Amino acid sequence: MTSADPTAARHAGAGAARAGRYLDVPLWPWTRPESGPHLPRWCPARHWLRPGQLQEAPNQDYQLNELVCRHCENQPGTGGRWALVDPSVAAQVTEEQVQSRRLQLVVLPPADRAGIGLIQLRWGATIYGQVELSLCPLDRRGLLLGIHVEPQHRRRGVGRVLARAAAARGAGYRWSANPPDEPDSAAFWARIGPPPPAPAAPCSHQQAAGIHIEPRWPKW
Repeated sequence: MTSADPTAARHAGAGAARAGRYLDVPLWPWTRPESGPHLPRWCPARHWLRPGQLQEAPNQDYQLNELVCRHCENQPGTGGRWALVDPSVAAQVTEEQVQSRRLQLVVLPPADRAGIGLIQLRWGATIYGQVELSLCPLDRRGLLLGIHVEPQHRRRGVGRVLARAAAARGAGYRWSANPPDEPDSAAFWARIGPPPPAPAAPCSHQQAAGIHIEPRWPKW
């Protein structure tokens, strides 16, 4: 998927474990609400389900819970199961909190306050993908500079989880993003919807950190 390159050297570890554990169960971002439905009212395949048709089960490999759709469990493709990944800030961890056998969203903060940081999706040393973003708390400006998912792990929900994790860190911010530079990226944004196109430029603090974006998005 689309990816900016200014921090590639600093975060060279993103390519260090690409051949690791395969995502045998696809992912779905879900933050359990404090009140309301215990589970989503529909599965990722868009089946609107009655109680009992959508269930939860533990996934010991990821150390997460799975969403089990009884309607599509036996259909080819998904198998009716998706691992639920909480993209909220409360569920994101720092490098010191990484567990060796758990699927986690790991935050690598920027060196400068409005600089480029990363959120990576990891299982131990295996890195499935990362999102590059800049958040300016003074101007409340968010820039999504790129999402990269390792080719062998694409179409497993990684990009969707990363996009939600970035949005959670900048809740209430005004967002813009770099346009996709690969066909797969364009298809991804067409499915989940691109960030709002305005503001089209970094704020003064992000510009001082050397951040630039391309404001033009393709039309689908």
